[in-house]
Amino acid sequence: MDWCGVRDLNGRDPKTGKVVRTLSQEMAGPMSHDRCYRNRITHRYYLNSASGGSDFVKLDGTAETPNPWARPTCGLAVMPANGMLYNGPSVCQCAIGTMATGVNGFYNGCGNTDRRFNVSIEPRLVKGPAFGTVEGPAASAEQTNASYAGRNGGIAWLLDAADGRPLQELRFDAAPVWDGVAIAHNSLFVCLKDGSVVCLSAK
Repeated sequence: MDWCGVRDLNGRDPKTGKVVRTLSQEMAGPMSHDRCYRNRITHRYYLNSASGGSDFVKLDGTAETPNPWARPTCGLAVMPANGMLYNGPSVCQCAIGTMATGVNGFYNGCGNTDRRFNVSIEPRLVKGPAFGTVEGPAASAEQTNASYAGRNGGIAWLLDAADGRPLQELRFDAAPVWDGVAIAHNSLFVCLKDGSVVCLSAK
């Protein structure tokens, strides 16, 4: 049988091309990562990242096992082999509160294959030393969204390499683009969200 699709899989007869089986995935969130991880398929399961991790969909349609905590290296995905699921260290912070870090080899040794578990999620708040010490009015949702979208500009700090003290502050008309920084010819180039490029040099 040939399989095609991303969420709803269609199994087609390789001779006629007709759909003979359709698999629908129930859990399609909270954070799909199809753009980050390559999907995998074995003789028993289709593995994708509908929940943001490593999700098993049984090819006979009898079971679906989401694993949002098993998040592999971006671009590589997990590797099912030897009855185990191998994954490398994740470089993203999308689910840092739930994912298993490091290099792992997962296996099910407790005989609960294909069973569904109900897990109660409790809010978790870690209070650091600065919690409750910020003064002044809180930012509105509109202000927060404007800052995230880059409409409030951006700030760059020059820090002392020895002790981290701020030495200089530079303000931009727009926020920097994520990963939009490059160093060349003793200069720092910063791409901004308004399409401009800022060149910073010691000269």
